[in-house]
Amino acid sequence: MQEEYRLIDAAQEGSVEAFSELLRLHQAPLRAYLAGLIRDSEAADDVAQEAFLGAYRNLGSYKGDASFRTWLFGIAKNKALLHFRDEVRRRSQQSETLKVAVSDWLAAETEEDASRVSRQLHLLDSCVDKLPRTSAALVASYYQDRKSADRIARETGMTEVSVWKTLSRIRQALRQCVELGLSGEAGEA
Repeated sequence: MQEEYRLIDAAQEGSVEAFSELLRLHQAPLRAYLAGLIRDSEAADDVAQEAFLGAYRNLGSYKGDASFRTWLFGIAKNKALLHFRDEVRRRSQQSETLKVAVSDWLAAETEEDASRVSRQLHLLDSCVDKLPRTSAALVASYYQDRKSADRIARETGMTEVSVWKTLSRIRQALRQCVELGLSGEAGEA
């Protein structure tokens, strides 16, 4: 413990070697703590690096009221909370409605031709009508009823990951169906 106080003092005076030694002492427990919170080893490692960087930048604020490990874990907990907030924000952005996502894609390719966009949306509706019943029900649950992937998973017996993957495959199939319909129209012209 005396050695740790010596390292803290040296690190606060600017010794990178002392700070590196402190990190070496606390790295494994911190990574294990974060792995238990985050359950994604890559994300836990990223958050650990952010915590180490935050500790280095704020080392001057460490007063010794709590153990260095407790202080470091507090920084890590705050970084983990930021990670979770960012993850929620990222997932909510992925949860756009199907028509908005496809409309954006279609509009980017055909900004100057409003009638073409209208035709593409009509093709999209036609493609959705051609989906197998289970796929159409999944699309309706997620995009029309606005149910979360977690809720759909509970209602269907699928895993949440399976719901996301299936929706991704359906979006790809719908995109291909619309593109095929457009290429058929181009052949007719």
